[in-house]
Amino acid sequence: MQKENYGKKIFVMTHASDMDGIGSAALIRMRLNVPIENIFFLNYTVPKLEYASQQILKHAKEGITLFITDTGINSSHIMQYKKLFLELKRHGGKIFWIDHHHWEEDAIKEVASMCDIAIVGENKNMCAAEITAKILGFNDAFVNELLKITHTFDFHVMNLKDKRMKRIGDIYDACFTYYGHMPTEMYTSKLRRLVGVISSKKLYDSKWVEDADRFDRINKKRIKKLLDDLYFPGKNIVLGFATFVRTNDVSDAMMKKTGRDIAVYISTENGTGHMRSVKANTIPIAMRFGGGGHPHATGFQVNLKEYNNFKSKEDKEKFAKELGSAEGS
Repeated sequence: MQKENYGKKIFVMTHASDMDGIGSAALIRMRLNVPIENIFFLNYTVPKLEYASQQILKHAKEGITLFITDTGINSSHIMQYKKLFLELKRHGGKIFWIDHHHWEEDAIKEVASMCDIAIVGENKNMCAAEITAKILGFNDAFVNELLKITHTFDFHVMNLKDKRMKRIGDIYDACFTYYGHMPTEMYTSKLRRLVGVISSKKLYDSKWVEDADRFDRINKKRIKKLLDDLYFPGKNIVLGFATFVRTNDVSDAMMKKTGRDIAVYISTENGTGHMRSVKANTIPIAMRFGGGGHPHATGFQVNLKEYNNFKSKEDKEKFAKELGSAEGS
């Protein structure tokens, strides 16, 4: 479909923390000529949603079209999305939501129903970028390679012997983690740059590599420190605290050291929780904290004030106890 099918002014909100969200946004930009400043990034935290909504609502009276890609929803965000959608609709706006995560019935009923098109709910075969490419009618060599990458990393089906694919994944993961600790406007600028590189038909460039290598040196030191201070909530969870590390790296290290199947890492800088598992479905645990994601890879937000920014062992043990209760419920 061409740009005229979607309206004159197009905005995108997409998942910030992985290649599926970045790739989805890049595909929309490529096909519909979306200005880079019209792209915003979400994770499972309220501030990022509030920031994107505020910026987009400045243009509501222009009758915009909003794409939301690779982003699920939980009950704590329903009212925010409804408020945004009602204002856009009031001015003739259109809303297209493309996602492949698990959705609760109340989110489908109250939010998806407000969209002009909502392709949502768990899809075990296609990631958001693949769905987006299909809708937009892509079929060229670069996009096909991009979709192979987004699918591989989003569904964790990488062949570990594929050194090129592993290198690409390491670059992406390091950059997403590195940028994640930055103030919102800088973080947005960095991620927009990634979308721009992909939409110019490059998988990455020298700046990505430079940033990834810089963060890797920091990452190794922080993981080593985290492993010396682990907590064991519930029967199968290992929990650690650090200031921004690569989630997959630290999760693998935590599970390897302890033999537990669910690894939870909390960023003490912004309160984001990251959960990984090989066998267990972690969505119910994440949802107890207002989060979501895939069965084996979920995220959520912790109120740092409630735990005094995890400055003491007692604060960490308090959260560990609540996490253990969530596992057992």
